[in-house]
Amino acid sequence: MLKLAMVAASLSCAVAAVHSAGSSRAAVLPTGVKCTTSQFTCDDGGCIPDTWFCDGIIDCSDSSDEPDGCEYMNNSTITTTTLPTTTEEPDTTTPPPGTCNLPYILVSGRCLVVEAFVSGTYGEMNYRCMEYGGHPIELKDANFLYDVVEFLKLNELTVDDYWIGGRKEASVTDYRWMHTNTTVQLGTPYWGLQYYNYEYVQEPLSSTSEMCMFLDSDRSYFFASQSCTEVAGVICERI
Repeated sequence: MLKLAMVAASLSCAVAAVHSAGSSRAAVLPTGVKCTTSQFTCDDGGCIPDTWFCDGIIDCSDSSDEPDGCEYMNNSTITTTTLPTTTEEPDTTTPPPGTCNLPYILVSGRCLVVEAFVSGTYGEMNYRCMEYGGHPIELKDANFLYDVVEFLKLNELTVDDYWIGGRKEASVTDYRWMHTNTTVQLGTPYWGLQYYNYEYVQEPLSSTSEMCMFLDSDRSYFFASQSCTEVAGVICERI
């Protein structure tokens, strides 16, 4: 089962949101999960970042995040967004060049979904991407990795780890991008450093077990690896 972990804003009910007027964003409706201390609880039980309260954009479906007592007191400044639910099928039509169909958003020429409020094991989140008609992102170019990390920072999505599309099977020694079955490049500027046996060594550490790759929020979103049964968000890329 996917485990809801309410963290940063979402671009849609399945996408991380750009926090500005006119951007796609909406409250997350948890199932049996209380909002965190850094979130505002809508009257209908939805969760939004507490910084979205009284910011002029209606995020709760019942508008409880923009009550009459907000400082601006100017209904003309309030923006309401309508987003598809997570049960809605993704748009499979071919978008015009330079655009992406929801729930994807264009980042440096590629269509991505940042799952910033749903987390699970590598297998669960791989399936999540498949539901969107995609796969966990493959980051083969250092410039594109930089652009993705800057996108996360710009949109305040740097509070979670994200699975990406590389892994190592237990019977082999090299990491591979699973969608294209190509070798993952090692070393700088891709992999982060790990403090191990009183010294800093570069990931990935040697292991005989199955390991899956993720962008590590504690290490500036460089590559790292961990057991595939750990829990993280995911960045999906359109097939």
